[in-house]
Amino acid sequence: DESVQPLEISTYFVSNIMRLFLEFKKQSAEQFPDRLTEMGNQEVIESVAAGRTRLGFILCASEKKDKYLRLDFHCSCDELMTSIPLYVMVSREHPLYKKTSVSLKELLDYPYVHFNDVSAISYLKLVGLAGHPNRLEVDNRGQFFDAIREGQYISLSVRGKTSEGRGFFFVPISEKNLYLNLYCVTQKDYRLNKREREFIRFLR
Repeated sequence: DESVQPLEISTYFVSNIMRLFLEFKKQSAEQFPDRLTEMGNQEVIESVAAGRTRLGFILCASEKKDKYLRLDFHCSCDELMTSIPLYVMVSREHPLYKKTSVSLKELLDYPYVHFNDVSAISYLKLVGLAGHPNRLEVDNRGQFFDAIREGQYISLSVRGKTSEGRGFFFVPISEKNLYLNLYCVTQKDYRLNKREREFIRFLR
């Protein structure tokens, strides 16, 4: 019976996905042994393609989505959200906190933290930050948040209610063309079960 299917989700490191996942579980009439794992974009697609998770979520520029699909993983990507703006994520004690906007060039003056997956490193090259002299690579959101909170690091990030509630601040970027899209990844010809359809509707 598809009504009792647990959710098996892989997702990029996006705090809003976890927040909405928990809200979805909280409001559900029935509870199930669901599983959510965070990883890089390419790892999400690999996980779905291998059947380790049935539903995946990636956050990337539209041209990157096409690149992932050309890697022959036999997956499809459906657009959930478009033109999600990027910000500079800082702590409230950081010198950039009260600025109305910041340029990408200015980011070279402050320690920078990012996830150590292929897509994050590739994006640094795209925005000209791959040669940052003081970069820190981390592999989970706990380390990412700690570096920004305690180490005065900064990072490019989408805006998240969970992060704002933890004392972080999001400064607009003066370059206006930095946007990402959120996609849902499934195996080709996979038919979503009832709870998966409900969760995707909840995300929208």
